[in-house]
Amino acid sequence: MPIFARRRIAKMLEDLSPMLTPNKRRDVITRLEHTRTDQAMASEAELGLLWALSRCVGCEIEPQIEGWQRVPDALSQGLFPPRRAVVEIIAISDETMSGEAVMRRAASILSQEATRLRAKSGRKLFFTFHEISGYEQGVFCRRRCVGPTFQLDDQIRAQLQQWLSGWPASRTSSLRLTNAEIDVTVQYREYVHPLYNFFSSMPAVAYSLTDNTLYRGLVEKENQLPPAQEGLVRCIFVADAGCHLLRELRPISMSPEEVSGEQIVQHFMSRSTIDIVAVFSPILSPPLLSPHLSRLRWQPMVYYRPDTISESEAARVQQIASSLPPAQFEAYNARALHRQGAFSPQARGWWLPESFTTGHDGIMTVKISARAIQEILAGRVSVETAMGKVSGDRNVFEIALSCGRVIKSARFEEGGVDEDDDYLIFEFGPDVAAAKIPGGKG
Repeated sequence: MPIFARRRIAKMLEDLSPMLTPNKRRDVITRLEHTRTDQAMASEAELGLLWALSRCVGCEIEPQIEGWQRVPDALSQGLFPPRRAVVEIIAISDETMSGEAVMRRAASILSQEATRLRAKSGRKLFFTFHEISGYEQGVFCRRRCVGPTFQLDDQIRAQLQQWLSGWPASRTSSLRLTNAEIDVTVQYREYVHPLYNFFSSMPAVAYSLTDNTLYRGLVEKENQLPPAQEGLVRCIFVADAGCHLLRELRPISMSPEEVSGEQIVQHFMSRSTIDIVAVFSPILSPPLLSPHLSRLRWQPMVYYRPDTISESEAARVQQIASSLPPAQFEAYNARALHRQGAFSPQARGWWLPESFTTGHDGIMTVKISARAIQEILAGRVSVETAMGKVSGDRNVFEIALSCGRVIKSARFEEGGVDEDDDYLIFEFGPDVAAAKIPGGKG
């Protein structure tokens, strides 16, 4: 799955089963396996945070509370004792701010029209959407030149038809299409990935403290929580599901017009009666002494109201991150891979890396991905592909044979709940079956 290993997800579901109603469990599983990236990652984030909360301080999931109009995601008696803590969870991605959905829709309309005019031409087109920026009434604005209701008009159809009719000569030239809702440059490319056939130079950054996905998500969750009341702490947990604003809450540098994720959260807190907002994002953190052993860690950032939450209480929320299972990818990578179908249970497995050692006794021990071996034997991948992925293009079985070693023993080693793979461990020892007979000539 995008964030956690599938085995870990199954284990979390098993652990939380006594706390989940049949409908809730069914809903979580349906969204986990959803082809839509936003659904799958949001469900994983919710499951992971609920599991960590239950392990760390205990909680009730979607409790029915008399007098409350809406069921919260969780209620915890142990997070801020003796007060109760009600928690809402939201996952934020760049889906809206990046303009991906709007650009993908426009690219699809133009590709389909191109294919109608010239067979199979649409799959060879790449679209670069232009942008405009400047100050309007003293406020800096930056927008991609594509609207959510874009439709073809006669002028665009005519331009597209004329350019396509000139193929192959006109392939080397680009075509710029404009109307009230679009400004895009179309290019021919020999290969275009169907999911990534468009581009915009405008990143998923915010120029307003309120007109952005993060702020709107926080307001939405605030409205779903019960009103402020004595003895109740209202919390919002925000999970990074591939969001630039969350991944870089405090960017090292940005243009004067941009606003950061931290500024947005702080602005929300200054206007809100919410007691605490916690942001959880998986970050690649290289060890100081061994940078090549980079690993992912959960980076929690906690924002709270000092008049209702103490520093020690805020630290308890940070501890929840230490209970979260390890993430498999940074969120933006996970989002891109999920869109490509890389986490389907029948997709190529996520293989563990190979390792091998040679002892003084001449025994060579090799640890190799069990899933890779099975996929080779199943005919799903070639030996060359598998060895290239797990061994860096070296075939350890060939290396052993060429050195006169054959398999002497084999055993299985579990990869664990946070890996979707296991190891097969082979021991290769010298054998005259694959070597010259000692004492022989030549």
